Amino acid sequence: MKCPSCGHLNYPGADQCEKCSASLSEIYIPPTHRGRFGRMIMEETVWKAIDLGQKPIILKESESVETAIKAFQEHQQSCLLIVDETGQLTGVVTYRDALMKVALKYKDLKRVKISQVMTQRPISLNQGDTVAVAINRMSIAGIRHIPIIDDRNRPVGWISIKAVLRHLSKKGLAAVSGA
Repeated sequence: MKCPSCGHLNYPGADQCEKCSASLSEIYIPPTHRGRFGRMIMEETVWKAIDLGQKPIILKESESVETAIKAFQEHQQSCLLIVDETGQLTGVVTYRDALMKVALKYKDLKRVKISQVMTQRPISLNQGDTVAVAINRMSIAGIRHIPIIDDRNRPVGWISIKAVLRHLSKKGLAAVSGA
């Protein structure tokens, strides 16, 4: 994607120019999708792609890492959404964070706050963002989970690359079979 300010060629989907930091989010990209499957990726929202039966686990950043580990074990989810006192999203903790940032580094998990190990100011999606936006943000940032927020920055869910692939697989099979 060519920056209109400096002419630098950026990766497709970049939000800002790598060279001059100009915003690229307003550049119109003509649709290239064809067929039902392409339309689904470009038009269907992430809200349709997530498992609405799985309620997100939301913890406060002031809670202990021990609480987070127990939540992972009890709820069998791979991502916890972290909020401040007002309920606004401030971070995420994934099972991988627990392994890489916590395991063997802390002796007393009751004394370590979630805020010390969470990913702060995570990339997020709005409920109306498309599956294509989710795939793009995961790819560019190299992440597997993205929180979904409402218009007040309160978490309402999260989506993983696994959920996206499962959704695409179901929809793709339906598109191919004509269902």
